[in-house]
Amino acid sequence: MTSAHAGRDISVDIIRGIAIILVVLGHANRGQMETMAIAPASLQFLDFVVYAVHMPVFFLVSGYFTFVSLSKRKESIFLGSRIPNIVWPYCLWSVIYCFVGHVMSSLTQVHHMVAWRQILLIGWQPISVLWFLYALFFMQIGAILLWRRPVAILALSLAVDLAVAFVPSGMLPSIVVDIIVQAPFFYIGLLLAERGLPALPTVRQAGLWGTGILVVYGGLAYAMFEAHVGRSVQFIMLPVAFPGLLGLAFLSRAILRMHSLSFIASGLARLGQASLAIYLLHILVLALVPRMLHQMHVNTAAPALICGTLVGVAGSYALYLGLEKIRIARFFALR
Repeated sequence: MTSAHAGRDISVDIIRGIAIILVVLGHANRGQMETMAIAPASLQFLDFVVYAVHMPVFFLVSGYFTFVSLSKRKESIFLGSRIPNIVWPYCLWSVIYCFVGHVMSSLTQVHHMVAWRQILLIGWQPISVLWFLYALFFMQIGAILLWRRPVAILALSLAVDLAVAFVPSGMLPSIVVDIIVQAPFFYIGLLLAERGLPALPTVRQAGLWGTGILVVYGGLAYAMFEAHVGRSVQFIMLPVAFPGLLGLAFLSRAILRMHSLSFIASGLARLGQASLAIYLLHILVLALVPRMLHQMHVNTAAPALICGTLVGVAGSYALYLGLEKIRIARFFALR
C-alpha cells in the first residue's frame, strides 16, 4: 500500500492536510505581521518554523508521484499533461487573482494588490502563491529529462542549492532562488519512488517518534532563527528541514493508525485531497479576515491567528465543495 507501485496511501493525504493548514497559518501570520510596525519575535519565529517545512512537504510528495506517473506513461504524454494540470491553472488563476483583488479592494484592505500589467509578466514573475505551480513545472521538466537517473539530478540540485548560498542577495530573481532551494525536496521524492520506497517512512510507535523528532526540529529551528541565518529554506537549513519532514511523516502515520483519532485522520485526509483547491482559494478567503476581525473587535495576535487559520481553511474548503456541488470546480482547475 505504501510503495510507488501500490494503491493510495492515506497517510500522504494526511500530511498534505497538515501542510495545507500550515500554509494558511503561515499566510495568516504574515498578514498579522504586515499590520505591525515591528513584529514580535514570537510571530517571526512562527513564520520561520512554518515556512521551513510546509512547502517542502508538497514538493517532496510531488516529486514522488511525478516518478510514479513517468514510470507509467511516455515522457511526451506526461509533458503534454502539464498544460491542463499546471499551465492552465497558472494562467487562469493569475487572471483571477488580479480581477478579484481589484473587486475586493472596495470591500476590505488588500495588502498585495496585483496590477493588471503583471498579467503580461507571468512568464517570469509568478503572482502570489502561484510561484508553486511555476516552480513545480520546471522541476517536472528536469524530472522528464533525468527521471531514470534520480541520484544524478538530486546531486545536481544540491550542488546548485549550495552554490546559490554564495550568490549576493538580490542578484538572482526571487523565483529562481525559490526553485533552486525547493528542488532538492522534489528530487528526494523522485529518488524515493525510484527505489520503491514509501513516500512516507514508517516505524513502530510512530506517534512517539514523530513527537520527539518534531521537538528536536523546533529546537534546531529556534537555534537557526536566533543565529539569523536568513530565509527558512536554503542549503544550510536542510539538516533542520529533514527532521521536520520526518516528524510530520511519522505523525501522519500515527494519526492514521489510531482508531481514537479516526475523525481527525478523515478530516485531514479530506483537506489533503483538496489541498490544491484550498491553496488556490485561501488567498481570496484570507483577504476577508481583516474586516471580520474588525467587526468582531479582535485586536490581539493569537485570537486573530486562530480565527484567520480556521476561516482560511474551512472557508476555502467550503467554497471548493460549493463549486464541486454546482459542477464548476473543474472549470476553475480545482480538481
